[in-house]
Amino acid sequence: MKKITGFLITLLLTLSGGFGQVALDSATLAKVNKSVFEVIVDKKDSSNIKYEKELPLDRIPFAIRNDKYTPIGTAFLLEDGSFWTAARIQTNGITGSRMLKKQNFLKTAMFIMVQWQDWIFSV
Repeated sequence: MKKITGFLITLLLTLSGGFGQVALDSATLAKVNKSVFEVIVDKKDSSNIKYEKELPLDRIPFAIRNDKYTPIGTAFLLEDGSFWTAARIQTNGITGSRMLKKQNFLKTAMFIMVQWQDWIFSV
């Protein structure tokens, strides 16, 4: 009996999770889409790297394989025109200038650290 009850509770929780999603109205969705950017750097040249075996490059999606940039994070445009991003974007050891990418729009950006915040989240 306990197995059936546990199964029913699990089934109920699984099915109810899909109905709890709320769609954003079009104005809010447009504002979110306008203010979220991808932080990218130039992709490193790997032509001088030699591998023991031929890599299965066909398993990597075409867009990633042929893109000139490597994504390293996300930046959010604030109302005052500044960008907010994670501190790891500055301190991850990747060299090169950080740029902002928005679909087909590419903007070179000079990142200047204005304020450092340590955020600790626990579950």
